Amino acid sequence: MSTASERSADNGEQDIQAQRESLAVTINALAEKADVPTRLKSQFAATAERLRERPAMVAVVLGSALILGVVVARRKLRARSSSGA
Repeated sequence: MSTASERSADNGEQDIQAQRESLAVTINALAEKADVPTRLKSQFAATAERLRERPAMVAVVLGSALILGVVVARRKLRARSSSGA
């Protein structure tokens, strides 16, 4: 038969082990959060994969950006030529 002090010691060991496991989980979570380069690579890979799945959307966005760039450039050129005349 085990005595009350032995059961108390067993419970104490179990508590310590549970705290160690909890601390290990917390430390691992903090380490993952602090590893910015790995997180950025992962986010970049996920974004690249989404873009590969939607080539039409990429084409629309790039085309729109190109058209906007041309319009802005032409307006600047016209503004320069009209102010210099």
